[in-house]
Amino acid sequence: MQNMKLRLNLFAVILFLGLSSNSAPAATDFRSDPLAQIRSDVQAAVRIGQNPIVVFDLDDTLVRATSRTARIIAEFAHEPSTRSRYPDAVRKLEIIRVSKIRYVMADTLRQFGIEDSALTEELTAYWLARFFTNEYCERDLPVPYAARYVSRLARAGATIVYLSGRDVPRMGRGTVRDLRRNGFPLGPNAILLMKPAADNDDLGFKIAQFPRLRKMGTVVAAFENEPANINAFQAGFPRATMVFLDTIHSPKPDQPNPGVFWVRDFAGE
Repeated sequence: MQNMKLRLNLFAVILFLGLSSNSAPAATDFRSDPLAQIRSDVQAAVRIGQNPIVVFDLDDTLVRATSRTARIIAEFAHEPSTRSRYPDAVRKLEIIRVSKIRYVMADTLRQFGIEDSALTEELTAYWLARFFTNEYCERDLPVPYAARYVSRLARAGATIVYLSGRDVPRMGRGTVRDLRRNGFPLGPNAILLMKPAADNDDLGFKIAQFPRLRKMGTVVAAFENEPANINAFQAGFPRATMVFLDTIHSPKPDQPNPGVFWVRDFAGE
């Protein structure tokens, strides 16, 4: 009997190890615990007289740029010229929701059986003319619980830095309006940094702000939805907590480095 129990226990251990070896590494587990830890780190930094900095990207990190795309697709579907020329596709376009939006327009349409190259090109051009504008970005929806979490960090003593690849000329005014409308803090301790021109490289612009962030205080954490960006932050601020928002990102082959936490939203805090 004892030998039988020993065999069963050994089998259980082997089974557990086998399952563990096939699971995702700890760095890619979806966990909400870094959110609470970051707030504790902010409070600890304040207690020793530091100025804790928490950096947030905007699009698909704090607000859903996918909601902007969904609105544009809906508007395109309701254009009289679209309805007359693509009647079958219109019925499919009308049911596209935020959760079905992909980074590339053709990938979004393909999910609904739309592979008409002329329609795809026309919709993409229609999207480009609107997506990067004040009028459209000021109505973005927030990522769940994002405003609540950022506000809690601000109340705990963090300086919030919204570091975005958006550019000021086309999207500055709309971005400020959208942040305020969705309840995100803005002011002396919650600042917005955006590209001065549309043709500036997003990642290059963000890396160029690293010296400025260091002068402002101690970077405690950074949040990004682009793997390459969060990896750059990790290299620039190795002692800070890095959080990857697994929402939507460009089709570049980058993956978040080990040690980067993954979350889908801010519901855990």
